[in-house]
Amino acid sequence: MKFTKMQGIGNDYVYVNCFKETVEDPRTTAIKVSDRHFGIGSDGLILIKPSEVADFQMDMYNADGSRGAMCGNGIRCVAKYVYDYGLTDKTFISVETASGIKYLDLTVENGKVALGILMNRKVDILFSDIKMPYMDGLTLSKKLKELYQKIKIIIFSGFDEFEYAKEAIKIGISDYLLKPVSSAGLIDALKKAADEIREEREKSRLLERYFVSYEKYTEFLDKTDYSGVDRKLINDFLKLGSVEECSPFVEEYFAAIGEHNYKSLLLRQYMTMDIFYCVQEFLKKLKAEPPEVPESVVDIKRVPKVIESVEMTKAYLIEEFTAALQARDRASNDRYGSVIRDAKEYIRANFSQSDLSLNRIAVHIGVSPSYFSSIFKQETGQSFVEYLTQVRMERACELLKCTSYRTSEIGEQVGYNDSHYFSAAFKKAMGQSPKEYKASQTRQE
Repeated sequence: MKFTKMQGIGNDYVYVNCFKETVEDPRTTAIKVSDRHFGIGSDGLILIKPSEVADFQMDMYNADGSRGAMCGNGIRCVAKYVYDYGLTDKTFISVETASGIKYLDLTVENGKVALGILMNRKVDILFSDIKMPYMDGLTLSKKLKELYQKIKIIIFSGFDEFEYAKEAIKIGISDYLLKPVSSAGLIDALKKAADEIREEREKSRLLERYFVSYEKYTEFLDKTDYSGVDRKLINDFLKLGSVEECSPFVEEYFAAIGEHNYKSLLLRQYMTMDIFYCVQEFLKKLKAEPPEVPESVVDIKRVPKVIESVEMTKAYLIEEFTAALQARDRASNDRYGSVIRDAKEYIRANFSQSDLSLNRIAVHIGVSPSYFSSIFKQETGQSFVEYLTQVRMERACELLKCTSYRTSEIGEQVGYNDSHYFSAAFKKAMGQSPKEYKASQTRQE
């Protein structure tokens, strides 16, 4: 009997293609193949069969030979099997189970196929693996961003090289998750993307509520020599300009537009809105929000009031640019502060766990291990291992001084399962053994 063993988020089953194979006694077969000592080892047996009412039938048997109704992890693997083995080329399939017909929408691991599907089906959020045949996840993301600027893309990757993350940021990917991805991490990324979509739709609603139509604006532009806001110029100033240059920059920008243009209320309205959104996008990348920046700077409802006169518009734009550049300078001065603080907090909360590693902390704070190692050393002057050892030894000293625990017990409480290794590490760090340190503290008292 030819079979395939597959695992889906914790459940492993043996799958048999009954388009080609015949299983005479599935109950007995399920018991034999599921035995983890003398069989293949699995949670059960799943037979993939033809169906008269659906695309496929999933006939499921538990490890004890009893008939199974349905398993979510199992049916996902069925979907993967029938697609990977060419039993279907559809990405929306129906599967007959003992608990009814189930419908599955497949996300295929082929960038070209995915692009073809998505060109004809607009979606809000896309999850994609970075490693796919024919077209990788980053190339797919780039092409989709060209088609749908507002699509939110979340990339899964087993690559911890920061170059991949930088390329993802350049493309405009919403999130870059390192495998393995926890369910909590996945939900957080999804909620973040959904919140961004809601925020963008609210802004769009406000635009329609407070301002005249975009068609009228384009009609106006056709009659003038003004080509719209130079976003590259605005973004370059936000990145490279200084607070002292905000006022001169606004004056020069207005002069370049021309008096005959900026005196138009309609043009000032759209110009101000465009610059407002440039500033908001810039602040968002900095993760700067109230109270770090004034509420007035992020309030779109101020725009209709500040465009009433040219001078009011200028003053408002100077205020926007000033707040953005001040936030940028603060972020620059504390470039890696939040990452290092998060890492230190996580270390202090988990140092007692013997399996605490650099990789685990990097995943927790959302950066690659190599990048985290580099900035941690750069910002603290210590390597990750040196800092972890310091934290563990500080706690070990407290326990030696204030408790009657044995050395082996203290070692376990600070992350060392091997008491000999703990004693050696303690002596290297403190210049004396745990026993000598405890004795010295007793004499001092």
